Amino acid sequence: MGTDEPKKHEKSAEEKAIDDWLPITSSRTAKWWYSTFHNVTAMVGAGVLSLPYAMSNMGWGPGVTFLILSWVITLYTLWQMVEMHEIVPGKRFDRYHELGQHAFGKKLGLYIVVPQQVVVEVSTCIIYMVTGGKSLKKFHQTVCPDCTNIKLTYFILIFASVHFVLSHLPNFNSISIISLAAAVMSLTYSTIAWTAALAKGVHKDVDYSLRGKNTGENVFNFFNALGNIAFAYAGHNVVLEIQATIPSTPIKPSKKPMWKGVIFAYIIVAICYFPVAFVGYYIYGNTVDDNILLTLEKPAWLVAAANLFVLIHVIGSYQIFAMPVFDMMETFLVKQVKLKPSFTLRFVTRTIFVAFTMIIGMTFPFFGALVGFFGGFALAPTSYFLPCIIWLAIVKPKKFSFSWFLNWFCIVFGVILMLLAPVGGLRNIIISQGPVENPNPELRIAKMEEEIRAEFTKNKFIFDDEEEILQKCLTFCIQYKLSASDLVSSWDLYSINRGLDSTVRSSHMGAFLEHLQSEQLNKVREKESGLHLYSNDVAMILNGNYEDIEGILHTPPDKRTLAHEKPSDSAQKTNGSRFMSEKPLESVTPFGSRKNKFVVQSTLNQHSSTQTIKIEEDHDNSEDDIIKRLQPGEKCSLLIDRSKPEPGCRFMYDRIEDKFNFLENCIKKRATAYVSSGRYEEPVDPSVASQKSMFAVGMICCEEEGRLKEKPVLLQSSVEHSGGQRVRLDLQKLNQFSIFPGQVVGVEGHNPSGHCLIASKIIDYVPLSVTSSEEHPSKRQAMDHSLELTNPSHDTSEVSLIVAAGPFTTSDNLFFEPLTELLAYARRKQPQLLVLLGPFIDSDHPELRKGTINQTFEEMFQFEILGKIQDYVEYMGSAVHVILMPSIRDANHDFVFPQPAFDIHPADFNHQIYSISNPGMFHANEVKVACCTVDILKHLSAEEICRNPQGGSKQRLTNLAKHILNQHRHVRCFYPLYPPAEDVPLDFSLAKEALHISSMPDIIILPSDLAHFVKVLSFGEGNDGEEQLKCICVNPGRLARGEGGGFFVEINYRGNPDSSNASIIRI
Repeated sequence: MGTDEPKKHEKSAEEKAIDDWLPITSSRTAKWWYSTFHNVTAMVGAGVLSLPYAMSNMGWGPGVTFLILSWVITLYTLWQMVEMHEIVPGKRFDRYHELGQHAFGKKLGLYIVVPQQVVVEVSTCIIYMVTGGKSLKKFHQTVCPDCTNIKLTYFILIFASVHFVLSHLPNFNSISIISLAAAVMSLTYSTIAWTAALAKGVHKDVDYSLRGKNTGENVFNFFNALGNIAFAYAGHNVVLEIQATIPSTPIKPSKKPMWKGVIFAYIIVAICYFPVAFVGYYIYGNTVDDNILLTLEKPAWLVAAANLFVLIHVIGSYQIFAMPVFDMMETFLVKQVKLKPSFTLRFVTRTIFVAFTMIIGMTFPFFGALVGFFGGFALAPTSYFLPCIIWLAIVKPKKFSFSWFLNWFCIVFGVILMLLAPVGGLRNIIISQGPVENPNPELRIAKMEEEIRAEFTKNKFIFDDEEEILQKCLTFCIQYKLSASDLVSSWDLYSINRGLDSTVRSSHMGAFLEHLQSEQLNKVREKESGLHLYSNDVAMILNGNYEDIEGILHTPPDKRTLAHEKPSDSAQKTNGSRFMSEKPLESVTPFGSRKNKFVVQSTLNQHSSTQTIKIEEDHDNSEDDIIKRLQPGEKCSLLIDRSKPEPGCRFMYDRIEDKFNFLENCIKKRATAYVSSGRYEEPVDPSVASQKSMFAVGMICCEEEGRLKEKPVLLQSSVEHSGGQRVRLDLQKLNQFSIFPGQVVGVEGHNPSGHCLIASKIIDYVPLSVTSSEEHPSKRQAMDHSLELTNPSHDTSEVSLIVAAGPFTTSDNLFFEPLTELLAYARRKQPQLLVLLGPFIDSDHPELRKGTINQTFEEMFQFEILGKIQDYVEYMGSAVHVILMPSIRDANHDFVFPQPAFDIHPADFNHQIYSISNPGMFHANEVKVACCTVDILKHLSAEEICRNPQGGSKQRLTNLAKHILNQHRHVRCFYPLYPPAEDVPLDFSLAKEALHISSMPDIIILPSDLAHFVKVLSFGEGNDGEEQLKCICVNPGRLARGEGGGFFVEINYRGNPDSSNASIIRI
């Protein structure tokens, strides 16, 4: 007996030494507030960031109920665990599994508790590894948005490197400072999350309906949300281990300071959880991300700070949850394997664990799905019902008592949560990995065929022979590696260029294949040459042989990219391009080798369209020409609107205030015009909820950068009527509309929710009940005060003019041969007015881009342009006038829009050569002419969305032109598009007066890369006494296109558009 007693005492000393070395029992000097920030750090973690996402999957009622009920239940089970820590006098259950062993037996208790606790703590560490990496990445992207994009894997590695160091701290008390910092950070970033969301205000078009597309998806999402909420209450797995660090005596048991700390911790939990969940869901609705900080974008510094705080917090949380795992591993190795406690053992085991969680986190970085899965699978038992089962086993409350019912309620609730939540979480894990590509080629082909059919249907096309057309289109997609959307975009371009209707016919497939081949060839040539051979996007325009000009225009092949396309990108890339029609057409002929010179391509108010004007090469010596030169021509009076901006003006001083004032004035003036017409009441705020019909006025806006889409379209009202608020505009009930960004319209409709204005009618014009008044004479500048009409009896509203738009030289040289030919034609025809529109020295010309010329741009302009024009004026005599308008592509002029006139040197002393601003207006024999060289037609074509009734007119070119003039005189504008195209240097400090069209012109000239045309535009309904105005709209095309010749226009205006005639002529 005497020898056994020392051995027994020696063993107790050995066990005590081990306990003093193990992390949980090595230090019992913690204060009550230690338990507060340990519990806050363990509880408020990644889970709080996913609570708005969980709410979006449950809705207001179930979401609020489950969140609050979970808070109450887990507080109750936490109290139970604190009470049971010392439920046996003289013994402390320092670990969760020890309490389980006391309740269920040594083996059964171990088997029940340890697997669940290990799964919870290890999976939580993995999730925090992913969360830390994501927060670090978000912080990096916010602080340095232009830096190289680094993969999430490397940020997880950086986050793990911190734990390779911190994990070697011995016990809970040694990480108390880290835990305190983490607790403070959790409260801070939670507050930032909900206050930043609140500061943004309710998201536009916020929707509180469930996120799923159908009932089944909503059910699975609901299950996953249960797991998200369960994950948010994860502190129970470490509560006994935390309480083990608090000293305990029979007089002062540890449960009192522990419970005090838990109460404070749960108050902080409520302050963190409920505002984040409720405010985040209220602000963003079902668009919130599974991490609300990812939803926040601005202000950048606040988002960066919040992610930094999350990073600090999850460092502490990882350590809190890893410590019990370290204790389990080290207890097993020391007590079961009998390894000697040492720093080396601790270093190896903890390093392996950190590396393991890092590798798993890198392999499965889908945060949202993991939360739902582990929250239901492991956290629901340990937090919701396992403490209740242990309580029933140890305390044994009276059957059917309140305590008995309460515990069974928690058990049933927790079991349901455990069964349902993993189902939704597992489904989300599978979905997050994306669909697996079907290896069966037949299924892939069938899927692609269905995508093609759906894309055609989406764009409102129908088939005459669906099976044959789909087979051919499928072949095209495979052969040219096109997606369904790319193929349909190409067909859209082809059909509009050919003037086809909405029926896709099998007979068109051959020509459509040639069109696709041409597109592919152009792409190859563009990559090989790297040069910009300017002309038009549409190969068909280069050839110009078409029948129905009304339906021909350029439609962007890719609606998402053309809105950001530069002129150099949209121009023709090769002179070999040709428009693919039913018959193969000839490629572009070099300018010097062309045969069909001065052939009339189309006419206005003339019967013949095949005239050919012959020019004798020796016309200078012809007898008729000499007689014409000796006879004085018929002069025209010329008045030019005071040119704004003036040469030498300051630009690049555009301010936000200028933009705001310009747009605000447009909306206010348009609203005033509607009211003044007597047909509409005073506009109201469209963002105010109302079941009654309302009338609002505002500007069409895009919700995001890029091309306008039908969903969603926004309407921005004036500050006067709505404080400048924007509201979603629902166009589903309209069978006809045509809108573009920046367009100011009137809208009749109602707004039942306050978030969406359901339009019943869009009014894009103001009734012309009163004739537009002429501008005040002080706004004009008489350029020829002494000029008198040679024939007083002649109608002054008649004038003949020739109009041409640059480039004025071909892409293969700088000889300006097209300009020379045009001036020769003008000498023969002797118009009263020659209008030349830039670019003259084209900055997109290959020679200029290569920098191979040996003279300045100004010298080239003076010699090649002004020199030739001066020779023409001297030859023609005093009767002729020439007007020059610059372009933003002119290399010798200011790159700004509106653009000042050329400062011509030397001055034209005969007052025959004038330069006007871009845009500008002038009066020739009282005929009002407006011009603008910025390609507004093409820009509107890229941005406009429209819907026409079945069988309605498809005259898109006419409709595009009418957008510019179909406004009230006070807001009529040369460039109504906002925001402008990327290549347009629009300066709002100069725009107010310069872009204003003060009165309805008789002729408006809009050079464009789209198909050339000349049309009469009609405005006003012409009934109920309303005046109907008419205007001739001209797109002269380009005088030079690539290496070939282009077109110009000859106009004879005779009092009104219906009596006038015009011809588009090939140079």
